[in-house]
Amino acid sequence: MIRRRVHKRPLHSVPVAGSPPARGSRGRLVRAGIDWYQLVRARIERYQLVSARIER
Repeated sequence: MIRRRVHKRPLHSVPVAGSPPARGSRGRLVRAGIDWYQLVRARIERYQLVSARIER
């Protein structure tokens, strides 16, 4: 797993390496952050589904 050094302030704490909002201009961060947030949530939901299936 890739661990990154924490920047000055965490951007709404997205624990995913190489997230689009993490790098790039500030203006793009606001627009991309919304799409990225949805993408991360979908990934988390999928992960929870998989982990639940493994537990069973």
